[in-house]
Amino acid sequence: MPKEGKFSLTITSDKRGFLNYDRKIEDAAKWLLPEAEIQRLLEVPIEVSPIVDASPQDGEDKRSLEERMEAASKILNLRKTVVNRNHRKKLEKYLNGLFEALTQKQSKRIARLWIREMEPNKQTKYPYKGDRIPPWWPSHVIHREPDHLRKEERIQLLIQLSQELSPEKLRRSMDQTRHLLGARDKAVIDVAMYLFCSDKATVTVPAVA
Repeated sequence: MPKEGKFSLTITSDKRGFLNYDRKIEDAAKWLLPEAEIQRLLEVPIEVSPIVDASPQDGEDKRSLEERMEAASKILNLRKTVVNRNHRKKLEKYLNGLFEALTQKQSKRIARLWIREMEPNKQTKYPYKGDRIPPWWPSHVIHREPDHLRKEERIQLLIQLSQELSPEKLRRSMDQTRHLLGARDKAVIDVAMYLFCSDKATVTVPAVA
């Protein structure tokens, strides 16, 4: 006979919508209930209420683009410059200096994220060891995994991707990784987001070398 008693189970949801629970609950259920009862319970529909993640970075993420950019200015450079994203040569020169400030580790991470946003099935359509190269890949950069590119090549790839991706895809990719970035890397990305997601084509941003 199974033992009588009550137990509670806390189920949480991660940002992708997957449910998480303590694996030990399965062992407890096997001890408390016969196998047939466990199977019956597994077939019962469960109504799950969404759980809001109240982590500190979520509050920070609610800041406007302008507020983030101002915070980034204090980290990168208090001097300001004006950039028009329609003036491609000047824009790319600015982005080169901006992405130069990223750490190697995070520039690789961001390049991988942006490639996935740009071409979700890239490894199937354009494998790095294959002959086919995606049309958006910079012509002067070797077609190789971002981790294996030289720093200057990876910066050129970031410059290209930042201009090719839609504001929505840029935002989504950064929401996935922003909490993993250090203060300076985060500031660099916030400036890039401001450049490409702002309603204005001409914006005032921190000056970079």
